[in-house]
Amino acid sequence: SGRGGPAPVERRPTVRVTWYLLDSGRLVESPAPAGWQAASLDPMSEIWLDIENPEPEQLRTLLAPLALHPLVLARCLMAKNIPGTLSSDSAVLLEFPAVLAAEDDDPTYLTLALRSGVLLTLRSASMPALDDLVRELTGDEAAVIEDLAQLMYLMLDHLADLPAALFRFTPPAGADVVEQK
Repeated sequence: SGRGGPAPVERRPTVRVTWYLLDSGRLVESPAPAGWQAASLDPMSEIWLDIENPEPEQLRTLLAPLALHPLVLARCLMAKNIPGTLSSDSAVLLEFPAVLAAEDDDPTYLTLALRSGVLLTLRSASMPALDDLVRELTGDEAAVIEDLAQLMYLMLDHLADLPAALFRFTPPAGADVVEQK
């Protein structure tokens, strides 16, 4: 009869959570512990939680055991990403536009939060460049990683080395932008 069916439902990409353990200088993917609690971790262990397309309530549940500073937690849970840095007590948070999906005008954001024993990465969408780095860091020929701070700097360095054409970030209207001459 020429009528289309119901309007398509917009589906959000599936949340992906990957756990890594830094074990004797090697980054090893490991299964997510059931009902995990940060306090139950070995004080000498270091874990990396890599979360892609997080939903706020699921993220709140995953992050609760970390006892993050309320400002850091609030930034992790915000629906709108805001480039910037926060530092509180023994935690630091960096949030910045990283790589754009070719079909999307919104930047893909990477949020990094580092606190004692835990590195958290939140990706607002897929980041193939970061996936490439993970494969390199978990491969047989991977260099030794001393601690999570080194891992965070390796990520930042890797992203900084990407071709500038991948970064098409336009600041939001009204944002203070300082041009370098």
